[in-house]
Amino acid sequence: MEQQGTNLEASPWEAAPLNYAGFWIRVFAGLIDFVILLIPFSVAVSFAAVGMNIWYSFFFALRPGQPLPEDLVRKGPALLSIGVSALILFAGFILHFWKVPTGAAL
Repeated sequence: MEQQGTNLEASPWEAAPLNYAGFWIRVFAGLIDFVILLIPFSVAVSFAAVGMNIWYSFFFALRPGQPLPEDLVRKGPALLSIGVSALILFAGFILHFWKVPTGAAL
């Protein structure tokens, strides 16, 4: 039987085999990561919308088939960049301290 990997935390004289996760375990870990990253993204976008005074257009004035409100057209790209920046920073923060995605660590 072939050894699939080595455990780096084991002593150098004995290499313990690693058991790799299957497809569904990885899907579940990915969903956990998605939910963990979705929460700060939603908070950042909500606070940014209120801070940019486009909260009404962003949350209530969007209707199917209607053109976008003017203030949302002007400030929308900035709002999107703030949200994406917050998502990248939080993901980097998690990866920096955990060294692996959160779902994989669980």
